[in-house]
Amino acid sequence: MEHNIMGIDPSDSQNHAIFNATTQKRNTVDPRTGLFEVYVPLPAVTGNAGAGPVVDMSLFYTPVVNNAAGLGDGWSFAFTHYHEENQQLTLHSGEVLRVEKDKELEQPAVIATWDQGTLTVLRRDGRVEVLKQLGDTQIYMPETLTTDGYNFLTLGWTSTAHVINDSTHHQIQLTQIKDATRVLLKVEYTDESAEINFWPDDASEKLSFKLALENHALKSVTAADGTTCTFGYQDHATCGWLLNEFNSFEGLKETVAYEDDGLRFENNQKLSALPCVGTHTLSPRLSTADVKTYYSYDWVDSTKYTTTVRMGASENDKTIQGLVDNSIRKTVYEYNERHEMVKETKTQEEASVVVHYSETLHEKTDMLDRSTIIEYQKDQKIRKKTVLSKLASHGAIYANAQCEGYTEWHHTSGEGSNAQKVLTVLRMASAGALDNGYSIEEGKEYYNEIINSDFGGSVVMVVIFI
Repeated sequence: MEHNIMGIDPSDSQNHAIFNATTQKRNTVDPRTGLFEVYVPLPAVTGNAGAGPVVDMSLFYTPVVNNAAGLGDGWSFAFTHYHEENQQLTLHSGEVLRVEKDKELEQPAVIATWDQGTLTVLRRDGRVEVLKQLGDTQIYMPETLTTDGYNFLTLGWTSTAHVINDSTHHQIQLTQIKDATRVLLKVEYTDESAEINFWPDDASEKLSFKLALENHALKSVTAADGTTCTFGYQDHATCGWLLNEFNSFEGLKETVAYEDDGLRFENNQKLSALPCVGTHTLSPRLSTADVKTYYSYDWVDSTKYTTTVRMGASENDKTIQGLVDNSIRKTVYEYNERHEMVKETKTQEEASVVVHYSETLHEKTDMLDRSTIIEYQKDQKIRKKTVLSKLASHGAIYANAQCEGYTEWHHTSGEGSNAQKVLTVLRMASAGALDNGYSIEEGKEYYNEIINSDFGGSVVMVVIFI
């Protein structure tokens, strides 16, 4: 089929919950989607003479990303970006959040604020990114990055408009990263290549990684030491260049066989049209034995579906029954209509681990009850562990119970600041006296006195142990 410079986004991945997952730093077949995702490790750059921040420059591949980064269809760096048209904020770690233009978002893990068209994203670990609109596009990319408020990196971008089928699309390419004293990274692009130069202005430190493209597909990455990572593709009618072969710098080979017999979703034709991996083959260097993993996808009922992963099955066993009998380990993932995992069952020989996940949202209180029940089974014996959590709908945790222990978090804002006052009490579920002489009820009273005290916005933790 004919390929254009922007590639293909086959499923509007910006808009679908099934693709809202963290960026994994490993090669894997995603059991939710059945798609093969690839990670190519490249060096990280550290600014300001080692004081930071640190930026991982590794490459990530997924079939549901087009060639917007100019690195080849499906390939991208992991940078935070915002699409105004879709109201989608994609974090560098992979999560996708809905953020309206000029409206703030405040969650325990992420705070997004607007100021005269500039979007600032604050993470709980102190990472702050300032995103600005690129030219006349509706795409915002990070201009500065800091993790401590003192040391900054500045990022440079370029946008190129392409008219495809009477519609304008923008390719957003990283050009450089610099700190207060020098350029740490430069990227140069042509139609058939890209070159990533680390510490480009110092001949003694410079490292170059050369990316070779062919017909808008990334075919290889050549490292500074001459080793090469190569990729093979299937020309797929729905996904465009669909990666099905990966050869690492170290000589490890992975291949996948896609099948166009995935699940059909009545309300989403694009999702139904995606292919799914049927077989994954791992071929270690200098080894004569391949490791095969087989995947199958089934509906449980109209609202739940499963992905079954059989690892280490014999190559000669082509039937499902044969695969089950010869698998080293079988894992069954079960998902609901919101594509959330509700059950995970791992079986190996005579032992199994079954994990049940459930959530209940209380609309009146806007609180979420989440439970995880883990069952260990072997030799007709069962051991069970239950973890119960209470969270706000935006993700802040308020209570957790497990292993006969109970923890509460009380979140209040300090006056005149954005600081949070976090007060925590750990109580055992059993009766008896506390080590410091308090009974359970006396401990509760002491705890209540503390959370009613004035701490002026400081952070306080109260822990009471038996």
